[in-house]
Amino acid sequence: MSQMNINPAEFSVLVTDDEASIRNVLGEALDGWGFQVVTRANAEEGLEYLRTHDFPHIILTDVRMGGMTGIDFAREAKKLSEEIQVIIMTSQGTFDTAVQATKIGVYEYLNKPFEQLEDVRSILVHVCERIYLKQYNEYLIDELQRKNEQVQTWAQMADKLSKNLDVPKTISLACEYLSRVFGGAPTVFLQFIPAERSLLAATRQPEALFGGAQPKFPLPAEASRNYQDVSAFLNSLNSNLDFMKFLEKSDKMSSPEARDFGGEWHLTPFRTRDIPRGVFALKTPHWDQELAGRYLTTAETFFENALLHVKVVENSITDGLTKLNNVRYFKEKFGVEVAKAQRIAHPLSLIFFDVDHFKNYNDKNGHPAGDALLAKMGKLLKEQFRSTDVIARYGGEEFVVIMPHTALVDALAKAEHFRLQVEHEPFDHEEKQPKGKLTISIGVSEFPSHASTPEQLLKAADDALYEAKKNRNTVCQAKPVEGHVPQFASTRIESTRLK
Repeated sequence: MSQMNINPAEFSVLVTDDEASIRNVLGEALDGWGFQVVTRANAEEGLEYLRTHDFPHIILTDVRMGGMTGIDFAREAKKLSEEIQVIIMTSQGTFDTAVQATKIGVYEYLNKPFEQLEDVRSILVHVCERIYLKQYNEYLIDELQRKNEQVQTWAQMADKLSKNLDVPKTISLACEYLSRVFGGAPTVFLQFIPAERSLLAATRQPEALFGGAQPKFPLPAEASRNYQDVSAFLNSLNSNLDFMKFLEKSDKMSSPEARDFGGEWHLTPFRTRDIPRGVFALKTPHWDQELAGRYLTTAETFFENALLHVKVVENSITDGLTKLNNVRYFKEKFGVEVAKAQRIAHPLSLIFFDVDHFKNYNDKNGHPAGDALLAKMGKLLKEQFRSTDVIARYGGEEFVVIMPHTALVDALAKAEHFRLQVEHEPFDHEEKQPKGKLTISIGVSEFPSHASTPEQLLKAADDALYEAKKNRNTVCQAKPVEGHVPQFASTRIESTRLK
C-alpha cells in the first residue's frame, strides 16, 4: 500500500456524514483496508464521541450536515487536539469553504461523489504517512534529547571522578549517577569483603535505602575459594534466589519512596584488573544493561586511579621494611599533633627507642637477619600500641611513637611494658647478643612537662634515650629543656590511661 509499509490497524478514523449510504460505504471500505473505524451520523454525535473516547488519528467529515457543519466540527476537533488530521468531504465546495478549511488546518478537501474509493484510500495512506513521520520525528527528537541528557550526566560523573582520588568516594559517585541516569532508581553497591567472604551493602543511593543499615550476604564456601570462583558467583547473582530474597528483605527496611519505587533488582558485577570488587544493584522498571555498563566502565577506570593514588601515598609515607610510617610522615604528623595538644591543653608523650647492640647482631648474623629483626619489631609495635598512636621507623634501628592525650606517667608505664615485651619475646639468634637476650633502650618525653615545640620534645626524648643506653635495656624519663615553663599542669586522662 505504501513504500513506508504503513500498518492501517495502528490508525483510527472517525467518519461523520448524515448520508447513511456514504457513511456505510466508507465504513465498510475502511474496515476492509484494515483501519480502526467509527462512524457517526452528524457532527454533534462526532463531537460527543471525541469528548468521551480516545482521539482518532483522522476525521473524515461531510461539510454540510443537518445542524453543525463539517467546518465547525473540524474547528472544534482542532481545539480538542491539534494532532487530529481532518479531511473535508463535499459535493458543493466553494472558494470560501476552502479558505475556511485551510485556516482551520484541514489536511485535504475531497469532492463527492468519489470517482474511485481507491482515491480515498490513497489520501488516507498519505495522511497516515504524515502522522507516522511526525511521530517518528518527535521520537527521534526525544531520543536525541534523552541521549544528550545521558551524555551530559555521564560527562558530569566523569568530571567529578577525575577530580577525586578517594576510593569510597568513587563508589559513592558511581551509585549517585547510576541512580540519576535511571530516573532516581534505588542503587546499592555491595562490596566484596575477602576476609569475611561476604558482600556488604556499603554504599547506597538514597541513604534511606535499606534503612541506612549495612546488611551482609555470606558467600557459599565453594564460591569464595579464589577470585575466579567469586567472579563466577557474582555473574550468577541475577538468578540466585537466596540473594534476591536477601535484597527484598533488606529493602523492607527502606523508606517508603525507595521501597515503593517499582521494578525489579538488576545486578552488575564490578571488577577491576580481574579482581572482584563487588556488585551494583539497581531497582528499576526500565533496565538498560548497555547504559549501566557504560557508566560502570568509566567508574572502573577511576576506581583503579584511586587505588593507585592510595598506593602511591602509602609508599611515600611508609617504611618498606617494617611497614610502619617513615620519618618524613612522622615529622609532619608530629608537628600537627603537638599543635593540637597545645590548642586543647592536653598532654602528649613521645617514646623514642632503639635496639641494643644492633651492630653486633648484624655483624654476627648478617644484614638479612637484621632486616628480619626490624620487620618483627614493626609487627610488635603495631600489636602493642593504639591505633590512635603514630608509630614510625626513625632510621636504622631507631623507632618513635607519638602518643596523643597521654600523660608522662602513662607513657612511662607503656614504655616499660613494651621493654619487657621485647625482652621476653623470642628472636632468632638472640643468644649471640650480650647477656643472651635482644633488648631495647627507651627515652620518654612529654608535652607540656619537658618542652613545647616538636624539635625540643624530640631532643628531650633523644637525650633520655642516650641516658638509657648507658645501662641498656631500660627506660629513662626526659628532663625539661633549659628555661622551659609548662603551659599548663599535665594531668592523666583516665579514658586513655595505658597499662
